[in-house]
Amino acid sequence: MRLVYLELVEKIISSVHKVNRNKLYVFMICLCIAVFIWLMIKLSGEYYTNISYPFRFTNIPTEKLMFENADSTINLNLKANGLQLFSAKYLKKHPTVNIDLNSVKMHRCRYRYGSYIITSSLKRSISDQLKFTEDINFISPDSLFFVLESCVTKKVAVETEMSINFKKQYYQYGDIIITPDSIVLSGLFSMIDTINFIKTKKIEFSEVKDNKDFNVEIIKPLKSKNIKYSTDKVNIKIPVENYTESSIFLPIQQINDSVNKVKTFPEKVKVTYLVALRDFDRVDEIMFMAGVDCSKITADNQTLELELFRHADFVKITGMFPEKVEYIILK
Repeated sequence: MRLVYLELVEKIISSVHKVNRNKLYVFMICLCIAVFIWLMIKLSGEYYTNISYPFRFTNIPTEKLMFENADSTINLNLKANGLQLFSAKYLKKHPTVNIDLNSVKMHRCRYRYGSYIITSSLKRSISDQLKFTEDINFISPDSLFFVLESCVTKKVAVETEMSINFKKQYYQYGDIIITPDSIVLSGLFSMIDTINFIKTKKIEFSEVKDNKDFNVEIIKPLKSKNIKYSTDKVNIKIPVENYTESSIFLPIQQINDSVNKVKTFPEKVKVTYLVALRDFDRVDEIMFMAGVDCSKITADNQTLELELFRHADFVKITGMFPEKVEYIILK
């Protein structure tokens, strides 16, 4: 009997819930219809609203670039029915408006050119571009000011910052080759006028024993859409050779000895140097000249300092022995 009562109660509750759900469905449908009718009434009326559009200047005179442009958007105050305004403001993409500078008169001040445009004169052009059926009531700001600047080119040298440690007995052989050794900049005169060189990123090598051939990025002193660099990288070649140490004995020459004849002790000097293995057989005594300057003889000076007046350009001088010599003046 108890089970019969419970089943009866559940059926009653289920019936009540079903009735309530049906009422809720009816209410929601009626609400949606009411909201839709209210929207149609509201959207059928005429309204004013502001819509922002990005813009860009076109037909900029040749060899000129935009320097200053305080505004990047214009605000259009439109008059139309609510549905049209809702579509224009929220449903349609806001394209970029082109503002033609072809017929605008420029005013020059040194290397800059300035002018302005009254935006009310742009209503028809903007309506045609955006294919408006709505009326443009007014445009803000009421004037667009801009400044153009002469575009110039400038060639500047490339400078490198390198830290190279060579393996023992290995050295740089000849000049480092940078390609290109200069970069052409093009852009606003006021921006590139102060740039006199371009540096590369820092280069570090250790235990170097082979030729190096690599590309390295330049460091752009100014990153701007108004400056263009002829290249972003340069190629660097570092020639490297294995060197060996050697020495040569040279007779001590006297210069500026027109008045007195001088005899030195010793009469020869030992010059030590490093030379690349490939150039070892090229070394010849005639490529070197060591001696003393007799014009430096004084009563208080009993010795003269040895000087190397000439040496082969492909060797690295490491020392001279002795560094000073004694002398006597021959009568």
